[in-house]
Amino acid sequence: MMPRKEVIRLLLGKWSEFGPGFRMEGDRLVSLNSQWALAQLEQNSMDMLALSACQVDDQLSSLLSINLLREQAFQLALAQEADHIFELLAHEKIEAVLLKGLSLQPYYPEDCLRPSYDVDLLVHPQHKQKCFFLFEASGYIPVDAAHLERRMVEHGELEWVNPRTKMVIECHWDLINSPSLRRSINFDPDIIFARLEKQNLEPLSHPVTVLAPAMALAYLMCHHVLHHQFRGLLWLSDVLLVLTSGHVDWKDFKTIVRELKVEHPVYYYMTALKSLFGPRLDSYLSQLKNISVPRSIAYSLFSRFNPPESIFKHRPILGKLKDQLFRNSFKSRPI
Repeated sequence: MMPRKEVIRLLLGKWSEFGPGFRMEGDRLVSLNSQWALAQLEQNSMDMLALSACQVDDQLSSLLSINLLREQAFQLALAQEADHIFELLAHEKIEAVLLKGLSLQPYYPEDCLRPSYDVDLLVHPQHKQKCFFLFEASGYIPVDAAHLERRMVEHGELEWVNPRTKMVIECHWDLINSPSLRRSINFDPDIIFARLEKQNLEPLSHPVTVLAPAMALAYLMCHHVLHHQFRGLLWLSDVLLVLTSGHVDWKDFKTIVRELKVEHPVYYYMTALKSLFGPRLDSYLSQLKNISVPRSIAYSLFSRFNPPESIFKHRPILGKLKDQLFRNSFKSRPI
């Protein structure tokens, strides 16, 4: 198990090689340009992590501390919204799983606030329609009302907003929000719902159901690759902290990858981590060495011309086209 703050500093140290306005010297984050460093940390949702894991100079520290106060207030309001939603679902006897964001707080250092922007829930597909009527009757408004019918049929999630608090709820009934990718990947809710656990998560008022560590790691890898095209440092931080937590059942993780048929995105993630962090993660990545290597021309071409280091860089003008190619490269199953 790698210390959690050390994991965050490992990520910040690698990022510092790409000119974000700071450099790492041991556990010190030395700002070369305070305003630029602050802008980059904020833009990549890494400001709370840097404040927790690093010694920061006074000027940057004061700016980050203001952000912390603002973030603490927002997270408290978001937790209250989550409490309300879980109470509504429990009353209707609908089991809901808290995903991403708030559910990952235990993997972060105790004094580190993991930023979250909405409440992500997973419900069994059989409860999709029931949840729709429940949210609607409770005063929530669907975000994409103009395409509501298509989203209900084709997609795996629906966003709702509380008009009073402005908080957003993402209700998922499928972990893969793409019809084309869904044909390649085996989303079987029984696989997911067999790997859950109860957690007491501050500042939530009651225990909630979350994914067990092995399931969480598989989901986070796939979500980062398939939904976000391996962009976003906060999602990379999530994966690194779960990976190095010491709580992952590696035998079960490999079973999950095989049963969900997500060898492609997991293999991509493994090679990306090895490329970015080298021997620092060897003891963890060695646990995954028996995952089958995908054979796909589209995947091979994309991975060759899109190195993992691109996560630290701005996307080029053709970024949208590359994103589509990225998705397409994961459609076929491993041979």
